[in-house]
Amino acid sequence: MREIQRIWITYNSDAEKVLRHENAQLDAFQKNRGGADNFMGRNIGKIVEERYPKLAGALGMRAAELGELNSGIYTALSRESHAHLHGDPASLRVAPDGTVSIVSQKVDEITKNKLVLGCLSSSLSEAGAALGYLIDNRQRRRSADLAREAARLAGKPLAPGFKPDLGLHLMRSGGASTTFHFSNVPVWKVGILPDGTVSWSSDITLEEQAVYIATFDVPQVLVPELQRALEVESGALTPGPQVRKHSLMQPRTVRLDCTLGAIQESSGCPFVPLFVTKIVTQETVPENRPN
Repeated sequence: MREIQRIWITYNSDAEKVLRHENAQLDAFQKNRGGADNFMGRNIGKIVEERYPKLAGALGMRAAELGELNSGIYTALSRESHAHLHGDPASLRVAPDGTVSIVSQKVDEITKNKLVLGCLSSSLSEAGAALGYLIDNRQRRRSADLAREAARLAGKPLAPGFKPDLGLHLMRSGGASTTFHFSNVPVWKVGILPDGTVSWSSDITLEEQAVYIATFDVPQVLVPELQRALEVESGALTPGPQVRKHSLMQPRTVRLDCTLGAIQESSGCPFVPLFVTKIVTQETVPENRPN
C-alpha cells in the first residue's frame, strides 16, 4: 500500500490526504461494527463455526476441524468478493514514463487446491447431512403413522381359529424401517404366485409365550437361493398363470433377513407380510408337518 501511495503522490499532490481521510472513515466504520464489515458486526465465519458442533457428528468430523475449514473458506471468499486489486503483487516496477507493472506473487498450488477441495467437500458433506436428516425425518413420520394404523387394526377381534399376525405386531412396535433376522423359520409348503413371488406362512413364537402367524414373501430374484436352501428340483418353484402350490418332501427351516411389507387383508383379517431380503442357510425340520 505504501508503494502505491508513493507512486500516486507523484501524480496527485492530495493523495496522502485522501488516503488518510478514507482510512479514518474505514476505521470508524469497523469500530462501530465491532471490527467486522457486515450488518451483524461479527465475523460471519465465527458465527457459522458456532453452529458446526451440531453438524460435526453427522459429517464425521471434529467441530474444531470443521470450524478451521469453514474459516479458511470464508476468508478466501471474502477476499474474492471485496474490492481489491485483481492480483497479488510481489513487487511493482515503475517505468520512466510512469507505467506501473505488477509482479504477481507465486501461486501456492497445493494450498489453492486444498482450499478448492475443502470448499467442495464441505458443501457436499453439508448437503449429504441435510438430505440424511430429511430422509430420516420422513422415515420416522412414516413409521409413526404406520404404527398407529397397525395398532388400530391389531386391536380388532380375531376371527375364530386365527392367530395374531406377526408383521402387524412388528409394525405396531415401530419396526416399519427395520430389518429383522429370523432363524429356523419352518417351511412345509409354499405358494408360487404368477409374478414369481414364493410365499408361505409359519407359526413364530416370541419370548416363548405368544404365538404369531407370519407370512413370508420371497421375491423372484431370490427364488434360486430359496430353491437351493429347500433342496427342491429346479422346476418346483417356477410360476404359472395361476397360483401354484408345492409341498416339500422333507420339511426344512431357513434363516432369513426380512423387512415389513405393506398392510394387506385376507379373509377379512389384516396382515403385514415379511419381505425376504436375504436367505442365510437351511436345516432339516424335526417337527411334524402341520395339518
